[in-house]
Amino acid sequence: MAIIALILLIIIIYHHLGYPVLLKALGRFKSNNIMEGSDNELPRIHIVIPAYNEEDVIEQKIDSLSWLDYPDNKLSISIYCDGCTDDTLNRAIKSQGQFYNRDLDIRIVNIQKNIGKVAIINKAITECDENILAFSDASSILSSDTLRLTAKKMSDKKVAVVTGNYSLFSICRDTSTRNNGESLGENVYWQYQNKIRSLESNLGAVMGVTGGYFSIKKESCNALEADTINDDFILPMRAVIKGGLSVLDSDIRILETESTPLAQDAERRLRISQGNMQQLIRLRALLLPGIKLERIWASWMFFSGKTLRVIMPYILMSLLVFSALLATESILFMLLFFSQVSVYLIAIIHQYLNNLQSSNRFFNNKLVKVISYLCQGHLMGFIGSASYLLNSFKQHVLGIAGQQRWHKLIIKNK
Repeated sequence: MAIIALILLIIIIYHHLGYPVLLKALGRFKSNNIMEGSDNELPRIHIVIPAYNEEDVIEQKIDSLSWLDYPDNKLSISIYCDGCTDDTLNRAIKSQGQFYNRDLDIRIVNIQKNIGKVAIINKAITECDENILAFSDASSILSSDTLRLTAKKMSDKKVAVVTGNYSLFSICRDTSTRNNGESLGENVYWQYQNKIRSLESNLGAVMGVTGGYFSIKKESCNALEADTINDDFILPMRAVIKGGLSVLDSDIRILETESTPLAQDAERRLRISQGNMQQLIRLRALLLPGIKLERIWASWMFFSGKTLRVIMPYILMSLLVFSALLATESILFMLLFFSQVSVYLIAIIHQYLNNLQSSNRFFNNKLVKVISYLCQGHLMGFIGSASYLLNSFKQHVLGIAGQQRWHKLIIKNK
């Protein structure tokens, strides 16, 4: 039992600390030599923007599109208003008028009944004739050189997917310490993820991209299953399975203007956790690397970064149980048990105080907020993965219809 507990502890340390360290070390010796092209022969790019009830951000999104430095005759844009029940459509049409001085193909597609983001992606893949498809959330702002940097990376035939650095830009109407701190854990998480993705990019397979912006060659696109949850992971990774490279350009800046309140962040992470379990099942071919070196790197990163993330809640719970059983036999396991209990209690108390909108000096520091965010993530990971497996069992074994539609999480009290 002690050996099993130590193995679990090693896996936990490896996933959270060892994997990033190894990525950094390998990046010094292995880096993809991307043959970037010039501006002489720029590819045609089509930007797809799904929009469901985005009246608060759609105007700034369209404004920002006018800043993109790319030839008008090489760029087209489609904004899909997906069964919006607010003023998104009218505001989009109004903002479209700002392109009067540009010969730019910008279309606003009004879909009467909500069909969901995955259906829009599939529709775009089917209808698009351009060389490159770029997907971007309505709430994300892109740096002006995004498309030129994308084109340079895409000029290498090996590159199939390009993304950039993602960051949060929160302007809170209520500037209290509590509200400003709600997104701290998410900010720290994305800073960490950007570093990891940059290191993964050196090995040619960024483990998932952000919905804020990613581009993909049309030839590498395949339609997604209707019940796909994490579309921005499965679509790029299937391009990797085909043999393409997925890379991150750190000069591409993706600015997210819509932060998620802590309570709703739990709901968002629950949905993502369900998607993580789904993508583990649907992309299991990545765990079989074959003989190509690029696939070996991709398989290792998929296992270390994504597979272990899915099963990590179960590993953490198992270690807690083993530590409790061994606490009376060894001071090492006693310390390990009390350390785990202390961390979880800190996270619970922080969440409780946050729900009460109460402030406490000890529970309001950066470390506690990060601990709380991580613990909440693992909790949602357990609930999400378990619920996905349960629903799959009901549907495929018991024959109980339970296919779910996945919608954008609407941020309340903006």
